[in-house]
Amino acid sequence: MKVIVVKHGKVYKNSYFKIVLFFHILTIHPQEYGPHEYKGSSFLQTRSVCMRQSMLNFLWSQHVNQKNGPIGGIVSMTPFFLKVRNKTYADSYFLPNNKKAILVAGDETDQKTLLQRDVRAEWLGLPGNTQALYTICPSYRQFGFVLSYNQDVKKIVSFDWFSHWQFAVQLPFVLVEHNVHSAQQNNETDQAASVIDAFNNTAWFAQRITSYRSSAGIGDINLCLNSPYFAKDFFIFAAHSGLTIPTAPKGCTTYLFSPVRGNGRRFALFGGVDMQIKLNDVSHVWDSAFFISVESYYHFSTHAQRTFDIKGKPWSRFLLFNRSDDPFHTNIPGVNVLTLNAHIRPQTYGELSFGWRFSSATCHVEFGYNLWGHDSERIKYIDDELLPVFGIAGTAPLISSNASTIATKANDDVKFIPIKLDDLDLLSAVSTSALHHGFHVAIGASKTGNSIDSFFGCGILCEQSHRQGALPQWGGWVKVGFTV
Repeated sequence: MKVIVVKHGKVYKNSYFKIVLFFHILTIHPQEYGPHEYKGSSFLQTRSVCMRQSMLNFLWSQHVNQKNGPIGGIVSMTPFFLKVRNKTYADSYFLPNNKKAILVAGDETDQKTLLQRDVRAEWLGLPGNTQALYTICPSYRQFGFVLSYNQDVKKIVSFDWFSHWQFAVQLPFVLVEHNVHSAQQNNETDQAASVIDAFNNTAWFAQRITSYRSSAGIGDINLCLNSPYFAKDFFIFAAHSGLTIPTAPKGCTTYLFSPVRGNGRRFALFGGVDMQIKLNDVSHVWDSAFFISVESYYHFSTHAQRTFDIKGKPWSRFLLFNRSDDPFHTNIPGVNVLTLNAHIRPQTYGELSFGWRFSSATCHVEFGYNLWGHDSERIKYIDDELLPVFGIAGTAPLISSNASTIATKANDDVKFIPIKLDDLDLLSAVSTSALHHGFHVAIGASKTGNSIDSFFGCGILCEQSHRQGALPQWGGWVKVGFTV
């Protein structure tokens, strides 16, 4: 279907409009382009701190368009703290079959336990009498600060074409802490086997489940061009666009739910609009305004290592595998076989923030609502030539057992059946679509000087996830800045 735009009695085939509409559909309706409730996934992408308009725009948007400094610049620092509100929200995201807890049991347990078990203990190298309930409660915290600077280009370049342009940079310094909170409850008091240790096997190249991991350093840097079309008498209309430079490293594939400071080392283009409409038409001690900010990110394609499951077999990455051409390579951990190089397609993120601002000459108060989301990742292709020589391990070398699952051990195959690329479940290795909404409250103060204006403020936010691709959070921030 063609998109036609009618303007001033003329008809245009507007390609730009088509692209904007397409990205809008991807961002607002991600379920149409990918599942949002996949269970047993091996990967989850968390939200970058630079994708938080409510935190970064408070006091900044009012002062950035009305600078009073001699060189036309403004600088701010925003320390912040973010934490997951509900640790049990994402357990079924990582666990198979929508489970909150999984039963790990060996072949030597009773028949009732064998019928109920979720994971066969022998696949993890545990003894046959193992019987334990295993749980995880993923959570994460972020600490740090964001340095922001905005400069009027006209103070540097004396061309009329640059008279309304501003150059800006955002530089985050972040400490990210992830904790899976793995635990087990043994059915037998004398059971010595540790399921927790089995999932943290040092022989595994990927998907080890350990409790605490952290990453500290510089996050992704945003470079931006702003254009304030109108900023006067508490009215604001401004647009911006820019480039995200990925300086943070990719997440470590060795561990499940590894901390990431950015967006998986992906370049991105972004753009947005900020509007503020004054509500009282006469001058009062307090001015009131309605504000709305819209921002969208387009992340370019990238290559990354991801760990896959076999179609129809959740958590099959934790099975054991044999080679069809080498009798000495047997009972190989599945995570070592099914961790492959994948080409990730482009992905879009979107954020909407609106609310009310109340300002006097020195005080500022803001109440707002936020909506943020992204579409599901999509894998274009996988790079691996050795995969067809591996099959699910049978009872001896060079033998496969293709009907086996993470919960059962099937009979040996008459002929070795290798795993093919078409057998891989691509959805098991992507970050599914996310959508969450929240509220924020902020209060601040400012002071106008002869040549330098300064401001200070703080705020809190509380968010709820609508889908499991994003974790519900709460947090707070402090902002201090001045014009130069």
